[in-house]
Parts: sequence; C-alpha cells; structure tokens
Amino acid sequence: MSKILKISAGVRYYEDADIDGVEDISYDVQQQGAMPRVPCVVMNPDEKNKADIWRWCPEIDAETGMVLNWKKGVKANIHYKVFDDCMIDYFEDGKLVCNNDGYWCCPKFLCPDEEGYGDFIIMLIDETGQIADWNPKDVEKWVKGQKK
Repeated sequence: MSKILKISAGVRYYEDADIDGVEDISYDVQQQGAMPRVPCVVMNPDEKNKADIWRWCPEIDAETGMVLNWKKGVKANIHYKVFDDCMIDYFEDGKLVCNNDGYWCCPKFLCPDEEGYGDFIIMLIDETGQIADWNPKDVEKWVKGQKK
C-alpha cells in the first residue's frame, strides 16, 4: 500500500535554505519573479503578488520519508517559516484519506529532528531525496488526529 503526503507550502524566505551548500535566492530576488533553486518548487498561478508566486510542493512517501519528486543529486538544508500556509493531503493507494482541512500549520513530521512550533519546516534532504531522521509514526499520529 502506498502512502503519500502532498505538501503545498507558501514559503516567504527561500534564502533560509541551503541548496548544495549555497543559500537559495533572497526575498528581493524572489520579488522580481526569480524561481528558487530548491527542488519541488511550482508556480502558483492564482497569486498576484510576485513574492508569493512560488510554492514548495514535495511529494513524500509517508513510510520512508523519500521525497518522490526530488531532483536527484541535490542536497538541501531546509528551514522555512511558512506563515500558516502549509496545506497537506494524505493519500493511500491514490485515494485522498485526509488533509489538514484549512488548518495550515506544520506537523511534527515536517520537522523530524527539531522543534518547528507549528510554523516551520525544518529538515535535511540528501542527494537521493531522503529526509533525515524521518519517523513514520509522526505521520500516523497526524493522520489519526485528522480523521476524528
């Protein structure tokens, strides 16, 4: 059974991440419409504000912590504040099981090795797309809470 998390996060400051050891683009450059270098970034076609035209949208295997749409060969140290803009859909075998239903904070599984206080995505992703210190029990706990 495949268990997939689809994340759509509104990241304000992409420079709070290091991509292959180099700080990602600054907020000023992002405001000019430049695309961040971190993998899994997509354009938000509904956004009018140039600073918010990009969304970070990794698809994560919930059991292994592998980012399925990661660009192989790229390493990242992610530290994103998402300003209450982190939408999560959870699928089992392609069927939507639950989501965070408008409550857009970051659960523990998006900060596997640190405390994110519900506002941050903090993780290390290696060149294969594996999230360091991934704990599938954090996902299971979140899913149970969403199914109430």
